[in-house]
Amino acid sequence: MPEGITRFREQLQQRHITVLERRGTGRVGVAIGVEAITRHNDLIVLGASRRGTLSGLFRGNPAVDVMQQPPCNTVLFRSAR
Repeated sequence: MPEGITRFREQLQQRHITVLERRGTGRVGVAIGVEAITRHNDLIVLGASRRGTLSGLFRGNPAVDVMQQPPCNTVLFRSAR
């Protein structure tokens, strides 16, 4: 987990803000959207991967799935070069 994300999560937890973490593969983007809607979440924070087009077709791309129609405010972090 990038250091900046870790600090952000810790600051939220210090303010007693619930932080839910999920990791996975496949149609994760759809699951994230459904969970955000059913739990009435206010914010989704995603980390983008450097998947190529072919890899994205076979393994899916959760960030793209969520960002196409975000169910709530969404922040997307890209990895540093």
